[in-house]
Amino acid sequence: MPSTIALLQLSAFAAAVLGASTARSQQADANRLKNPGAEEVSRVDESQPAAWTAAKAPAAGLAMRLDEQFVRAGRRSLFIGNTHVYAESQFNNWAQRVEGWKAGETYVFAAWVKTDRAESASICVQVWDEGGKILVAYATSESLTGTREWQKLATGPLTIPARAGALVVRAGLTGRGRAWFDELSLRPEDVPDVPKPPEERGANLVMNAGIEESDAKHEDEPRFWVRAQVAAPGLEMRRVTEGARRGNAALLINNPQRLPDEATNNWAQSVPYDLAGRIVRVSGWVRTENAQGAYICVQGWADAAHMPSFGSTEVIKGTQEWKRVQSKPVRLSPNVTMVTVRAALTGTGKAWFDDIMLELADDEPLE
Repeated sequence: MPSTIALLQLSAFAAAVLGASTARSQQADANRLKNPGAEEVSRVDESQPAAWTAAKAPAAGLAMRLDEQFVRAGRRSLFIGNTHVYAESQFNNWAQRVEGWKAGETYVFAAWVKTDRAESASICVQVWDEGGKILVAYATSESLTGTREWQKLATGPLTIPARAGALVVRAGLTGRGRAWFDELSLRPEDVPDVPKPPEERGANLVMNAGIEESDAKHEDEPRFWVRAQVAAPGLEMRRVTEGARRGNAALLINNPQRLPDEATNNWAQSVPYDLAGRIVRVSGWVRTENAQGAYICVQGWADAAHMPSFGSTEVIKGTQEWKRVQSKPVRLSPNVTMVTVRAALTGTGKAWFDDIMLELADDEPLE
């Protein structure tokens, strides 16, 4: 498989969390954060936000302050700008120690983020032990790079362990560039009882597998599928109604821009079934035009950062008409908590995907 698959593992997970509304109960309204919209200013320094701390590696080219020019809502946002080149990578961030949590509760941290030539902007949640020295739980979002308009980021759900002593959220910038953060939230998330998969032979566990369903307001937005992408000039990812294998639509990824670091852009969907320990197989139809590499894969996630199980179809290169591809059987690890299916294009070219399937497999995987 392409080595660049690791680049978007976390992105796919985060995207799946955002898109899998059918697999979760609705979030409660209570936001645990103080000054979540950065509207309140510090009594000591009006350029700084109340309730937030600038956790930074001081440098001549680093600025951390409130901003009134670029906001998503209200009058202010949190801003980080940096032109300094550090000897070692630094995550300059706005941090807040959260109060009012309880062990056993599950949370999702989210924020709207805007970037300008950013190396990497992201948000995360940290849970520390009583002494504040050992990190006992952690969840992070995908990273935004380059220049992006306001986009919502979210971490995977994080459950507070019994030995937790402190809960901290961070919104920050790694390296150079500029980033703005607004409408931050830390909300309790109900952990659902994940249903067992249907046992009927050949049952497809993927929703909207034939891409026939679109968003109610946007025909080019496929229902149940979300984008995991690396922004680049000319990148196109949408539901198309021309050129489908059968039916009315297909997923398209078109990337004409060759980047210094080869990128993997993909359509992702989380599968709302308990598949821990089960054997599965992923398949589908792929069509390509001057593609560096197109494929369909399944990922088994233990948490937002660990993927113990993976399986992929063959990689289709160059120009090829519709071809059915299928993975070998994959046994998902017993500690898998979320399964993600991806339709991916690595590098440049065009790729279309249709009739994507994830099914329980009868045959044992080869060791």
